[in-house]
Amino acid sequence: MEGQRIQSLAMRIALEFPEVTQTNPFGPDSEVFKVADKMFLLASDVNAEPVITLKCEPEYATALRQEHESIVPGYHLNKRHWITIAGGASITDDLVQDLVINAYELVVESLPKKKRPARATVHDLRIVTADDPATLVANSALFDHQVSAEGAADFLSRPGHILFLALSPDGEGVGFVSGVEMRHPDKQPEMFVYELGVDKDWRRRGVAKALLGALRGEARSRGCTGMWTGTEAANGPAIATYQSMGATVDTASVFITWDKL
Repeated sequence: MEGQRIQSLAMRIALEFPEVTQTNPFGPDSEVFKVADKMFLLASDVNAEPVITLKCEPEYATALRQEHESIVPGYHLNKRHWITIAGGASITDDLVQDLVINAYELVVESLPKKKRPARATVHDLRIVTADDPATLVANSALFDHQVSAEGAADFLSRPGHILFLALSPDGEGVGFVSGVEMRHPDKQPEMFVYELGVDKDWRRRGVAKALLGALRGEARSRGCTGMWTGTEAANGPAIATYQSMGATVDTASVFITWDKL
């Protein structure tokens, strides 16, 4: 993606967030986007090349720089907490959107609660029970693939398999988290976070945290002593969500899979 397109996309996304202001404190050629007077995005030119500079977690920033040649430490800003993105073949619309959302959320999370923008959030969280597989089928859009009645019934009926559904004020499903209670002979019970999904229009509204909090509460009620999951190293928004809830990120572990048995 070209630098000019990156800037246009990032600025459009930024202006969709609540209580965002756009100013030019560094001159007419630099666009600064703030929430509660704190900057999360800067669109400017570096060496006559259009770029964007974004707030970012240090660990995520490192992973991004390793994966994308056109992502470098923040230009003229704290290089641990900011990244600068220029045009490049590996930069996609989805990546830019995720990074702008992540930058906004980082700043919002750092604000005192009374200064945070008001955002619509979920109306209800509930466990989907074994006698209600139709609810999962009806909310298939939240999952990676179409949910079958057989698959839903099988999951929900298995001991230790849990699924919370987040509902909007209108009663529509907007997110889910699934968990599996695990036990080994030499260890205490643990909760594995199997999958977490939130409708794209409901992301960055606290839905993921509410779901994880509900699953954590259920894990505690079952006597679990810990909760764990895995994700891609480059999935910064997910990692940031987990860390904000007290999780520790183990960067030394690897995933091993068998595609065929």
